[in-house]
Amino acid sequence: MKKKNLPKYIHEKFSKPQFNIGDKVKYEFLGNSGWGIILSIHKHDNKISYMVKGHSRSYPCGLKIKEHRSYYAGTIFFEESDAYRKNS
Repeated sequence: MKKKNLPKYIHEKFSKPQFNIGDKVKYEFLGNSGWGIILSIHKHDNKISYMVKGHSRSYPCGLKIKEHRSYYAGTIFFEESDAYRKNS
């Protein structure tokens, strides 16, 4: 399968933290979804992952921006989370 090229602005968002520890984000992880809090941020091989606490558990998450996702099992919905942050 041919790897899809990401637009440059999407690649930049995947390679730099877009949220801070303590930010409230909308997430999904293996069927569990809701609003959670970022506990930690990790960088590995030019990719950022976030540990999100929601429903009394912690989930490793990447970002979903438009139709693009980073490769982590869990997902932070960037547009919804960013809109919440800007309206709080």
